[in-house]
Amino acid sequence: MEKQQKQDVDSRVSDYHSLDVTAIFIDIEDSTGIANHYRSDDYRLFLSQYHAIVSTVLEDKQWDPIKHPVYHNFFGDEFMAFLVHSSYENQSVSKALELATKLKLAWYISKENKERLDSDKEVIEVNVGVNYGAVFSMTYPLISGTAQVRESTLEGFPITIAKRAQSVCEHSRASRIILADAAYRQYVAETRCPHEFDYLGRQSLKGLAQSMSCYEWLGGDYDHFKHYFPPGDIESTLEKLYYKNPLNPWYALLLAYYYYKIAEEKWYESDGREVSPFYNKAGAICLKAIQSITGVRLRQLSSLLLTCLEIQGRWDELRHRAEQAFGADPTFAQASALNAWAAFRFGLTSEDKVKDAAIKDAATRAIQTAVLFERGEGDEGDLGDEVKEALYRAHVVLAHEHSESKRRDEALAELQKAINYAVKAKLDWSETELKKLKEEGAFKHMREADWKNVIGDLEEEVQEMRKRKSEK
Repeated sequence: MEKQQKQDVDSRVSDYHSLDVTAIFIDIEDSTGIANHYRSDDYRLFLSQYHAIVSTVLEDKQWDPIKHPVYHNFFGDEFMAFLVHSSYENQSVSKALELATKLKLAWYISKENKERLDSDKEVIEVNVGVNYGAVFSMTYPLISGTAQVRESTLEGFPITIAKRAQSVCEHSRASRIILADAAYRQYVAETRCPHEFDYLGRQSLKGLAQSMSCYEWLGGDYDHFKHYFPPGDIESTLEKLYYKNPLNPWYALLLAYYYYKIAEEKWYESDGREVSPFYNKAGAICLKAIQSITGVRLRQLSSLLLTCLEIQGRWDELRHRAEQAFGADPTFAQASALNAWAAFRFGLTSEDKVKDAAIKDAATRAIQTAVLFERGEGDEGDLGDEVKEALYRAHVVLAHEHSESKRRDEALAELQKAINYAVKAKLDWSETELKKLKEEGAFKHMREADWKNVIGDLEEEVQEMRKRKSEK
């Protein structure tokens, strides 16, 4: 009998396997106090509302991998999910943050919170802890023949850390989405793009002998962010959250991005011809945040402000803001490139004497961007999309400068470099932008055959990009 039990255990142990996951724990803040406030039936209805919101968010097919019983669970007001790294194209931390943000936004527009906001009360928040690492899939119970054998469960220290990171939310001041150190490092490795964090320092986590670095997540790049907003009355909710707490960088970023999303939709619908007033609204929130919120690096808000100024053609202000942003953060490739871009665009519309000086100044600043951020051939894969976009702009500026000096071969080479970076950064708007620049007088001394060849190649690439986007 004992020998048979040992064989059963050994067979189950041999089934154990390791897998990399991002663990995420989400629960309602101060749920004990809330439970104490409600009658039992009312608290049950309150929890049912929360569970229904989670279920609604998870209806999206991208979350199918975590719907399996092994990869999610509910305990009262707490929802936990495990995103297997390979199931999300090795972008599991990014997807976990997207899930956390969507759940928080859906919870903000819930009946409970809308009533609180309408009564000028603070919303009931949800706290989020995230960690990344290798865990084990294990079958319980270990001895066969026991009733109700669960298929398997995940075990491992990274899961414990994710839960402990959630407790750090009480020390945060904005999103209450906390990444443990391993999750933060993995996110940076996954994205290589602008991201916003508030470093909370080394925190003492229950059960750990040593403290651990923790980070509060304040937002990601726009290509991911634009998909966060749920259907429903999100605009008025975001406005109430922001105007009630204007020094909260999370709320500022949410509202600014929401306005920017509306403006971008109108821009794409008009094929780049309509500059929506929502760009101005988004930029105004970014500028106010940058000028008033201290103690947090607001690079993403700075990036959004610069983009809004560029789209509106406010070249003089863009140049000053970009120079200011790059001076504050010498790793900010976008700011360096837009400083050159603003001088270039100003020069295009100026009289000849002013134009020559502006174009030369733009070229000098574009060379600075290329020298600081360009890698050797073969190393471009290590560049993030923000840097690739910055280099696209720098080489467009240099292509125009060579064209003005009638160095046609050099102009063609620089434009080809610009297009290569546009393709690598998936800038599907670059085709529209370059054609518009040509209409405005850029590259006028380039050979027409050369222009048609490079823009034709870009058109094909852009069509492929848009096809892949629509398929997703």
